Amino acid sequence: MTQPYALNQYERAALLTLSQQEQVPAHDDGNRGFSKVHLDALLRLALATKVPSRTDQRRDDFRINDDGWRCIYGLTKAQIDSQSDRKPVPFRVWQWPLPAALKKAA
Repeated sequence: MTQPYALNQYERAALLTLSQQEQVPAHDDGNRGFSKVHLDALLRLALATKVPSRTDQRRDDFRINDDGWRCIYGLTKAQIDSQSDRKPVPFRVWQWPLPAALKKAA
């Protein structure tokens, strides 16, 4: 089993932004609280995917994937949306892969 990696504050900011927007441009922009380096880290962790940009055909955008949602909440977006009650509370520490104890609790 792979040792879980705890996301740093910039990777957390990038993943949070991806969870709040349908897709995020890949260009470097320090005003967002993270840069392309942090989006690339999410790609390496398989928490995000690249998608074609809607505005610039020469670039890719990033989108959160099911594992990105699991990293934040322990549930996929579809599982979160299917709950009739309130949205689950995010984990205090965002890490990937999820430790076995968190997988069971989710």
